[in-house]
Amino acid sequence: MKRIFSLTLLLILVALCLIGCEAEPSKELSEILKDINTSCNIENAEVLSDVKELETRYMIESSDVSTFAAEVSSDNNDLHIVFVKACDEESAQAVYSSLNSFYHSQLDIAQTYDDEYAKLLSDCSVERDGNYVSMIIADNAKEIKDTYNSFFE
Repeated sequence: MKRIFSLTLLLILVALCLIGCEAEPSKELSEILKDINTSCNIENAEVLSDVKELETRYMIESSDVSTFAAEVSSDNNDLHIVFVKACDEESAQAVYSSLNSFYHSQLDIAQTYDDEYAKLLSDCSVERDGNYVSMIIADNAKEIKDTYNSFFE
């Protein structure tokens, strides 16, 4: 009976360890974004280089951010690519909430004033995987998302 209990406990501990392990990307977030720009033909993008820009644009607290890569369209509002590695679980949830609020505010406005942009937004998303949070708003969001996810395999 003790062996069964010990084995069960060991399996539970191994499972918890595996659940807690998140995939790490094969490159830095900034390098991933550069690769996406090349492979997905993104032009006219302004790179956000200061974490304070995340606070200004998306209401993300700089203390929640470990590293990030982000860019926005320099000529219109149709491009927002934000990749964040948060400091911890709580920070990741805060970053996700901020980006999700931004995304939904854009969607609400677009549904009222701009059907074409609302359609574009409906194909976009904010996603979280462990401490990594991404928001992709672009006309080729699926291609960008697939490319981003490929760095985590």
